[in-house]
Amino acid sequence: MTAAQVPLDTSRYEELWNCGESGPPSLAELALTQPTVNYDLLQLHYQLALALHMLASFNMRFRQPVTSLFDSVVSFVICSAINVWT
Repeated sequence: MTAAQVPLDTSRYEELWNCGESGPPSLAELALTQPTVNYDLLQLHYQLALALHMLASFNMRFRQPVTSLFDSVVSFVICSAINVWT
């Protein structure tokens, strides 16, 4: 009998899905309870990551890259906690 012909015992895997009300909530339920995403803040951090990647790729040296590439409001938002602005 080859490995493809051996019947798969699914009873032990189904126990993971049948935790009922006593088990922890699923990842989908946890994801729905999270606060919504601030897409402007996400875009800002993406731009920061791109700028720092370009600085590292082209071997450019800046004394303070965040304050020299972004204005004071943006640098304040970048340096603060992400969950404050959501």
